[in-house]
Order: sequence, then structure tokens, then C-alpha cells
Amino acid sequence: VRCRKGAVALLGKVTTLVAKRAAEEDAENTLGVRRVINHLKVRPSEWPGDPAITRAAEQALRRDAVLAGLDLEASSHFGKVYLTGVADTSFQKNRAEAVLANLPGVLDVVNRIDVDAQWQAKPDDQIQEDVARRLRWSPLLDAQPITVSVSDGVVTLQGTVETYQQREAAVKHARQGGAR
Repeated sequence: VRCRKGAVALLGKVTTLVAKRAAEEDAENTLGVRRVINHLKVRPSEWPGDPAITRAAEQALRRDAVLAGLDLEASSHFGKVYLTGVADTSFQKNRAEAVLANLPGVLDVVNRIDVDAQWQAKPDDQIQEDVARRLRWSPLLDAQPITVSVSDGVVTLQGTVETYQQREAAVKHARQGGAR
């Protein structure tokens, strides 16, 4: 780990993609960190080869209770797994990627799953009210001075937060409040 003026660079090797992502998340959640550059390389102790990775990925997608009924496909090319298909929700799309990230030999996941969900439009004033309420009730953000403005379903958040984790939480709350 190298740090300079709030920027953190992660260097070295890990055995799984999950470990790489966890290290980045830990760095992002560290007080004072403003930016993370993740140069960690995924180097499994034993590389099973693309056909075995593809089989394991497809089996993992079928075994997962959240993903079992979906028509998803996975293919591996030099350890990079490409996901395609259609999911009902963004949660399912993200879940598919998370399921594959811990498989042996997976170096990266390219998630090309389409989400077949319709955005439910709400009036801008209702979105603004919902987002502001979510920010007020968030234990991470209740004391932060964040202003919310909405134009045609697009939410703009302005203010200052102390950590990257708080920034991501604010964006998540805006989406949950109805932001397009």
C-alpha cells in the first residue's frame, strides 16, 4: 500500500477477484482516503483453464437461488469472464457478478447483463422529498450538509462528506429515492 495526499495505490498479488475488490473497498472506507488506485493482480495458485472456468461459472449461476430462473450465460477468455443475458433487477445483475468473483481462476468479470426493468417516473418534488428524507435518516449522512435538487428525474447532490463511503451512500440513497 502506498499513500500520498489522500490517494492510495494498492500493489501486489491476491488469489481471487473477491480479495482484490475487498482490498479496494477497505481502502475506500478508510478515513482520509480520497482516491484508490487498485493495481492488485489476481494470480490464483492454480489456473484451471478457460473451459473449466466457464463450466464452473455456469454451474454457479444455476445453483444460486437468486439467479436460478434467469437465462444467463458465462464464457471465459484468458480468465476474464463475460456475462450476458437478461435480469429482472439491478440486484440480480450485480449478484451474478459477485457469485463469479470468488470462483478459482476468475481474473475479472465483464458484466453485460441487461436489466429488463422499467423506471417508474415520479414527480421531481416527490423525488426530492424522498431523497432528502433518506439522507436525513441515514446513520452515515444525517449530520452532513447535503442539498438535493431534481430536474426531470435527475438528482443533483451538493455538499461535503468526509469519506468515500459516505459519498457512495448518498448516491445509493438518491437512486433509492427515485433518481433516474
